[in-house]
Amino acid sequence: MKNKLISILLMLLVVTGCASNDDEEREPAEVTLYNLSQDRMNARNFIGAVESLTRIERFYPFGVYAEQARADLIYAHYMTGDYDAAYAQSEKFIRLYPRNTNVDYAYFMRGMTGYYQDEGILGDVFSLNLAKRDVSGAVQSYADLTEFMIRFPESEYINSARERLIFLRNLIASSELDGAEYYMKRGAYVAALKRANYVLTNIPNSTEKNRALSIMQDAYEKLGYTEYSKKAKELKLQKIGVMGSSAGGHLAAHTMVAYEDYPSDIPLKPDFGILCYPLITMMQEPLVLEGCRKNLLGKKKENTQIKKEKSIKKDNYQLIKNIEDLDI
Repeated sequence: MKNKLISILLMLLVVTGCASNDDEEREPAEVTLYNLSQDRMNARNFIGAVESLTRIERFYPFGVYAEQARADLIYAHYMTGDYDAAYAQSEKFIRLYPRNTNVDYAYFMRGMTGYYQDEGILGDVFSLNLAKRDVSGAVQSYADLTEFMIRFPESEYINSARERLIFLRNLIASSELDGAEYYMKRGAYVAALKRANYVLTNIPNSTEKNRALSIMQDAYEKLGYTEYSKKAKELKLQKIGVMGSSAGGHLAAHTMVAYEDYPSDIPLKPDFGILCYPLITMMQEPLVLEGCRKNLLGKKKENTQIKKEKSIKKDNYQLIKNIEDLDI
């Protein structure tokens, strides 16, 4: 009888312990977790938001908020700097919800997070030359963003994707030419020619066109093909510039410094510019023409850029004098 009582007490203890564990492991309601994640994101606590959204994905995979939680996870991972997780989450969202009305966002973020070596404090402090590092991730990111632009030409993210593509295109071209210059130093002129020709043929709108032509010119000269070397030099000398006076001078100056503000599939940076008494001033209120300054520099520019643009005004008088001396 005594043994039976002991057994019953032990069973009650086990059952009570299991019940308490179930209470501890029970997850909050899905809506509670989602609201918590939104509060954390609004407070810019993205690490906490990732934790809440991950719990929704784990414990409520078919819940009401599961789809939105997976989309929010892409952004939350991105904001924490975990680009690999953001990339993986983007691919997961595309695979699970190919017909979602916001799937363009997942395609866009997949391309934006595929290459991220330009991010981080090391690149800012030491000004690392990204083209001299592994750019295979940049090539994949370029392909992903190209797919995004083909699939969703009307997306609200199209301009940001185009700007990123321009950066990646120039980076890939620069990396190819770094290899070509290495071959030139090693005396492998044919290999250098192939690299430079690849850039001109497959990445024709990059900012590295003249650099590729210079490599081709030197390589042909080393190989004894002087005729081809001269042709490469002639192509390199073809320049496009802008010239303007008064208000046109302001427009020409804007073209010279703000070309990156207008995403394009072709390079918009002019090779040179001539300003004749342009309507530009960097003075402070109330004398400054605020509209002109904003058009030239944008609403938010660093002081260093403003100082750089002051040199335009400083050199105008000498420039005008030189133009007056021309026999035209």
